[in-house]
Amino acid sequence: MDDLEIDKLLKQASFDLERGEYQTALALYQHCLESQPDVLAHYWNLGLVYLLQGEELDAQTIWMSPFLEESPEEFQRGMAELLSFLQVRGHQFLDRHQADLAETIYRQTLELDAENFVSYLYLGTALSEQGKYDEAICCYQQAIDLNSQNVEPYQLVGEILEKLQYFAEAISYYSQALAIAQNSEIAYRIGLCSLHLQQVDSAIGYFERSIQLDPDFAAAYSDLGYALLQRSQPNEAKTFWGKSLQLDSKFILAYLNLSVNKNDKTWSLLEQLLVKINSERARRNRHPKTEVVRQPNLDKRNLTGDRVGIPEGFYETTRDWAISQGRSDCYRTIFDNNVIKLKPPKTLDRSIHFSFRFGRSIQLPESFVAILPQGRYWLNSGQTRSATICSDNRLLGDLSPESPILEPGHPDKHPSQHSIFELDSLPPCREIEGTIAILSGLSNDIYFHWMLDILPRFELLKRSGINWDEIDYFLIDDRQSFQQESLQHLAIPPSKVMSLSPGSQIRASQLIVPSFPGSIAWMPSWTCDFLKTLFLSVEDGQLSRPRDRLYIRRANASSRRVLNENEVLKLLDRFGFRSATLESISVRDQAELLANCSIVIAPHGSGLTNLVFCQPGTKVIEIFSPNYVYPCYWLVSNLVDLEYYYLLGETMPGVYLQKLAYPDERHEDIVVDIEKLKTLIEWVLES
Repeated sequence: MDDLEIDKLLKQASFDLERGEYQTALALYQHCLESQPDVLAHYWNLGLVYLLQGEELDAQTIWMSPFLEESPEEFQRGMAELLSFLQVRGHQFLDRHQADLAETIYRQTLELDAENFVSYLYLGTALSEQGKYDEAICCYQQAIDLNSQNVEPYQLVGEILEKLQYFAEAISYYSQALAIAQNSEIAYRIGLCSLHLQQVDSAIGYFERSIQLDPDFAAAYSDLGYALLQRSQPNEAKTFWGKSLQLDSKFILAYLNLSVNKNDKTWSLLEQLLVKINSERARRNRHPKTEVVRQPNLDKRNLTGDRVGIPEGFYETTRDWAISQGRSDCYRTIFDNNVIKLKPPKTLDRSIHFSFRFGRSIQLPESFVAILPQGRYWLNSGQTRSATICSDNRLLGDLSPESPILEPGHPDKHPSQHSIFELDSLPPCREIEGTIAILSGLSNDIYFHWMLDILPRFELLKRSGINWDEIDYFLIDDRQSFQQESLQHLAIPPSKVMSLSPGSQIRASQLIVPSFPGSIAWMPSWTCDFLKTLFLSVEDGQLSRPRDRLYIRRANASSRRVLNENEVLKLLDRFGFRSATLESISVRDQAELLANCSIVIAPHGSGLTNLVFCQPGTKVIEIFSPNYVYPCYWLVSNLVDLEYYYLLGETMPGVYLQKLAYPDERHEDIVVDIEKLKTLIEWVLES
């Protein structure tokens, strides 16, 4: 076999290795080794495949085999070459955000050299990208111990601690980094951490230092302006804000809907910005969100006049309650192995955003149905807090979700932290004779939560074996058209639908409460199968190959708008995309539309819920505001085997000017960098 054929085999083997097709790669590397037994690189590659398959001993045996009869000097040279090879391959996997594989490789390099600075540094990064922050910090500390004059591990530890909101500790590491290298970004990060700690004078000093190191650092000018505002120096604040906008005006021009060619980018822009911020804030205050819920059945029930005491304690899980009461018949497990397999997202950025750092899998709670004699249910007026309370006046932790929605296992999700225990009392109880199935949840009128948190609970109810005819009412929201359509598909008669008025609670003779599919906003794959069965017709089961390229607009939304959407649409038109606003069409039509898409691009929003209907392999680009990156549609993409990419939009320079415009980061509008989007689309089309 000549060199050209060997090169061809090596390229194919490398491609297969990247895709995790280990057996194919193994055969190809073995063939290369048999053809060229004197080439060490073939041993390195073959051993690497065994290592990534979890066969470490076999990998080491292959790596050592060329040196069984060599001198110690030759052995040392070979091991040095192997170390270099593994570090390069580790870097390649890390660049592709395959952090778990990179971790495996870097750990092996430390078997070869237990005091290798580079291996500890990059192992720390591989661990950090999987959300293993304690282990990552330990590795970075090892790197610091080996080379205390390298700035990088100090900075990386600081970034983790800042993200975890350990601001004083972050400052300590950033300060050590700054003592080694005068870096404007590090000085700026210390300034931000100082502001979080209300150390305004210190923050001002570090922002000024950052500007001295980089006179064109727009973010430092912007946040220096905010810090001066905290010192009641508004004129000085405006001066620095004006300077920051002069350096970086992309977002503000889109925010004010002005031409990019506008000449005056300082005082005029700043004044217009402040006027708009104030007018938007005034508008929000004049028109607070109100919620009116129809109550077709509750008005006929008895309402006790006195407010009710809060729960006297909690059960961490409903299973704990059933065991303590000796009522195994009241707890029915439906799915007990809810494990989600995760693939890392793809991005143009050097590292994965912290919001996606969960490793390769995540365990969700089991899915079940509970039967609660004399149970109570409460939902607050904003649909952001709920409580399911059993007859002994204890909260059931896994049936009482509240905002903010956190990932499974987060310590702040523990029922001891539930905000209900901070209240003095609860609203009066409506007493209802009969059996009520609780299908209500958080943010019931938001399409994502309705489709993926609420509707799958009907499937749990169905699988529980409970006779639906014995259920008197289903407590569920039905005001929105998509809710009404869904209930029709489920054959729930309108006469059995009961709505709960804002801020009230009920007690029934018997509550039947299906759990959430997994955890709020975190669901297992069976939920997607259920939705496909519900909304895609039998004929759609034989779907043709998806070809459409779709951009989902948020034209009717009041938040997370794409401010430069006209530019985005012009770019997408060149690539053959069509656009749609999904709110105006039925759920069934949305399902059929997405089932025929080969590529979907959209800003973060409920329209992406319909990714559940896409065929495997469909490519997705989700566009975020950098300050609100929520991974729910990445999760959905993993559940239905889609190829997920994301792009972060632009913001105003700094942190706090953006916060003045958008006090709630969930509402931040988005400005898309057109060149970055173009590059990302080209990458998607090539892959």
